[in-house]
Amino acid sequence: MATMCPKCGNKMSFFDVAVCSECIAKDDQQEKIRAKEEGEQRKVLLEQQIQIAKKILVTTADLQEPYEVIAPIVYNTTNRGLLSSNYSNLEAKYCQEPFDQLVVAPELSPQKSGDGTLLISLFDPSFTFEGSVGQRHFDKAYYLCVAELKLRALQLGGDAIVGMRMDFDLDTTNWGAFYLQMYGTVVRRTAGSAL
Repeated sequence: MATMCPKCGNKMSFFDVAVCSECIAKDDQQEKIRAKEEGEQRKVLLEQQIQIAKKILVTTADLQEPYEVIAPIVYNTTNRGLLSSNYSNLEAKYCQEPFDQLVVAPELSPQKSGDGTLLISLFDPSFTFEGSVGQRHFDKAYYLCVAELKLRALQLGGDAIVGMRMDFDLDTTNWGAFYLQMYGTVVRRTAGSAL
């Protein structure tokens, strides 16, 4: 006796378990359409969040307007890593759309690989010269961290980061690396200064 598909009433083959292969194919197609629509919705939502995050004020000082303190915020990055690092992952993230819109940086230091650091490093076998510590990336790391802090402040419901501070270390042992930590306080302005 042939088993009938409970969904469509078609005859099921020996290999069909719960529904016929045609219903499975239709379900798969519908799932792909649903996933594509959800992906497009996430993309639109992310774009909206990026536009709001671009407006988040980041300052090393205090604001001259009333605000509500939400939470402290911190972000760390380093270029230390054998094949990849926290910094390289951060850089990869902010080189893609729409995240690249958050990185607002002036013309970065004009240091290039041919700027003499390689030549100096040849005469510095201990690699203690600061140019060998990835300083070409240090300026960019600062602005990438600011962008990441803005996204995290938005997730916390803030519209500004006040009292931002930075701490960094240059590790000149072995291959050399930098460590960058940025921190401040996420606040929400209360005197009609909404986003």
